[in-house]
Amino acid sequence: MANLEAPPRKKSPTTLIRHAAIIAALLLPSLAIAVFSFWRVNAGLTDLTLARRQSLAQSAAQTLNESIDRVKTLGLTLSIHPVLRGAVTTGQWKDAESILEIFRTLADDLPIDRALLFDAAGTLQADDPQLPDVIGKNFADRDWYRGLMAAGAPYVSEVYRRAAEPRLNVVMVGVPIMGNDQRLAGILGLQIDIEYFLQWSKNIKVGDLGYIAILDHHGNVVTHPYLQPQQDIVNLSDWPVAQRLARGENDVVVIPDPITKQPMVTAFEPVLTHGWGVLVQQPAAQAFAARNSNLRWLSFSYLVVFIIGLIAVCRILHRHHSGTC
Repeated sequence: MANLEAPPRKKSPTTLIRHAAIIAALLLPSLAIAVFSFWRVNAGLTDLTLARRQSLAQSAAQTLNESIDRVKTLGLTLSIHPVLRGAVTTGQWKDAESILEIFRTLADDLPIDRALLFDAAGTLQADDPQLPDVIGKNFADRDWYRGLMAAGAPYVSEVYRRAAEPRLNVVMVGVPIMGNDQRLAGILGLQIDIEYFLQWSKNIKVGDLGYIAILDHHGNVVTHPYLQPQQDIVNLSDWPVAQRLARGENDVVVIPDPITKQPMVTAFEPVLTHGWGVLVQQPAAQAFAARNSNLRWLSFSYLVVFIIGLIAVCRILHRHHSGTC
């Protein structure tokens, strides 16, 4: 017996186009909202990540500034001590040296590695601990001397390799000692071994694989966890971040670290009193890991909702038209 059922009717191209238009009209607004929402969430999480790094950089810069200021304040206090001031003014360097020994005992809680006394021309006359191989040498070519003479006030130097053995990389806080005639009688120098800055930076937690780095006002690396403190000094003055720090700017950028060449989220903040800069750095993959995880779950959720919506629309259309969606 012949099958009398009518064959299924094919959808015409016009019907398919109409169905596609209906599906698009129903789902595209939702898709647009999802894309906009994704963009907003991405921007918000990115801003939050960067803001946290900037806040940490600001806090670190303030703490570093206060730490150096403690050394500077103590130096100022000693520079106006009447006995030391009188000994320096009259050239009684042995008497001045004995005061340095007492001072070093009192300043044991500060990161002062060595105390030195220079005459007004920059010639070393006394030091503690005593390293006689450099007594009598002139250091007027040093950044700390030129900076102090230009400023007429206490000055924090660039990082440099000292002349005395062992040849450590140090920073000098130079403080003028004024005579009774208010003319420069001598200079008190307080040296800080940069090992101190490395240990200080390690106490600040930046997150997975993150760290603190410090640049001086000439773009020299004071400390960086991927550099040995006593190796040759590395200058980064050509690095865009160092140039912006030199202009007193702060920001958060994603940029390769010039030491490791790895893309880093870098928050930088000037230490305004001294012209230095603090960097809070973390590999971009680690810094944005939480954001990216949240965005992946959000994308998956939107995809599931979109597929459910597509199926629902197709079923509705299927009830009104023959064939399949």
